[in-house]
Amino acid sequence: MTQPKQPRSPNVNQQLQSRVLELENANNDMKNLLASSDIATLCLDRQLHIKWLTPGLQNVFKLFASDIGRPFSDFSEALSGNGLLIDAKSVLKKLAPIEKEVELSNGHWYLRRVLPYRTDDERIDGVTITFADITESKRNAETLEQRVLERTAQLRALTVELSLAEERERRALAQDLHDDLGQVLAAAKIKLGTLTKLEHAGEMKKRCADIAALLDRAHTSVRSLTFQLSPPVLFELGLVPALEWLADEMRRLYDLQIKVLDDGLKKKLDTSVSTILFRAVRELLINVAKHAKVSRAKVTIQRQGKQIMIQVMDEGIGLRQPGRAKPSKKGEAEGFGLLSMRERLSYIGGEMRIESVPGNGTLVTLIAPLRLVHVQRRRKNDNSGAIG
Repeated sequence: MTQPKQPRSPNVNQQLQSRVLELENANNDMKNLLASSDIATLCLDRQLHIKWLTPGLQNVFKLFASDIGRPFSDFSEALSGNGLLIDAKSVLKKLAPIEKEVELSNGHWYLRRVLPYRTDDERIDGVTITFADITESKRNAETLEQRVLERTAQLRALTVELSLAEERERRALAQDLHDDLGQVLAAAKIKLGTLTKLEHAGEMKKRCADIAALLDRAHTSVRSLTFQLSPPVLFELGLVPALEWLADEMRRLYDLQIKVLDDGLKKKLDTSVSTILFRAVRELLINVAKHAKVSRAKVTIQRQGKQIMIQVMDEGIGLRQPGRAKPSKKGEAEGFGLLSMRERLSYIGGEMRIESVPGNGTLVTLIAPLRLVHVQRRRKNDNSGAIG
């Protein structure tokens, strides 16, 4: 005979009611949390059917609670595109989260995260997908990037202006040396020459000859300094003849034999470009003469479309930092001069590359645009223009 069930005690009923109330409160809290969140969240089961979703999905994908249970692949490409299904399958297989920035058909940018959905007992029961709207931050970043580009363009223009101003000062100083000090030395030698024609003792004539020799040396030094400050050949004939003249100067001053090879193509350069390249090659050759421990070097000049490429090569000891035997990388062994050279080239839209292996020489490549189209045309009295 079956015994009748005993009624539950009031304590058990109260505990059940209390737990049901806790679950309802927790469920309400979760619903309110998900509803108030700006991050749209979607949960798919292992078959990639919609398991649950937050109200925010209505704004992103126009999904509603009535869509729960449907395969996510049933939706249009606008909803399941951007590789979402591929990422979801990958996360289910590898259990590694995937994060991407995607632009949806509504014109907004979202940071999309796909993560494994784990149960309390650590079973994988699908994937969770979140969409955080980053449109405003993306636009702010683009605005900031545009401002940086504008500031960089302004800095480049100012650098070109500085280069032109520096060259004008060099030319003015060279002109003063030629017109003033050079003329004074020439006049002094002429007057000294008249003294040697007079009848003087042999000792006096010898001293006049010594003074004349000193005046010759001083006049030669002034002429050399004038050309180094601002070689007229650079502005009158162009960059290639100026580099050929520079090769002669390096042989005279440093006993360094320079071979200049030009491809023969016409190179109509802006003044600022010619000036920066000439100064750069001169500094590189001086470095070769002083530090490379060689007696020869080579300079090649080529036109590549709307750019000019100059290479300075030597077979010397190469560039290296003290205690290092590895090939030099960008930035290694670069002193202030090379760093300044690199910056000047970058400001006019060019670049400098250094390839050097200790004991096997150095190759420095200078690349620059033929003309600076982004720089406003200078006033006529800026002495700017083109150097062929």
